[in-house]
Amino acid sequence: MHDSVDGKKRELNKEKLLSGVKQYLEDEDKPYNILVDAEDSVGCSKGVYELDCCMVDATVADMIIQYAIFDDIIYG
Repeated sequence: MHDSVDGKKRELNKEKLLSGVKQYLEDEDKPYNILVDAEDSVGCSKGVYELDCCMVDATVADMIIQYAIFDDIIYG
């Protein structure tokens, strides 16, 4: 990706994307939680959290990508 503001080239890879997700989850000001508690067949918690992709809307995706690329929310 090429930043039109500062002209720098930035790369997005798997590690950076996972880092962006982690930073989003740690952000106390995030719009909402995107994790769901996994349950067993009778509805009891397994104590494991999974990413609920249905909760990742445009705002959340933008925040994750910005964290991945810039390590911060720069735009918006």
